[in-house]
Amino acid sequence: MSENVCISVIVPFYNSEKYIDSCLQCLLKQDLTKPIEIILIDDASTDKSLKILKKYDFLNIKLYNLKKNSGPATARNLGLKNANGDFVFFFRC
Repeated sequence: MSENVCISVIVPFYNSEKYIDSCLQCLLKQDLTKPIEIILIDDASTDKSLKILKKYDFLNIKLYNLKKNSGPATARNLGLKNANGDFVFFFRC
């Protein structure tokens, strides 16, 4: 993402195959004056969430994978550590 990122959107998810696609579509449709940074954190999902996200490989979206399910706080903290925006928004799928 650009260094001019205003908002970092952190999306922790776990087994969200029903919602992850529409969640990401909503974020990508945002019409802001500055680009947003999208940070996805997989909390060791066992469903098809990651497979669904493969169609977004061409976009500049950061994806981090936790090796074991650690809960939303750990996922949010990892996203926060890697965020570059002036503001941070946590989005739940």
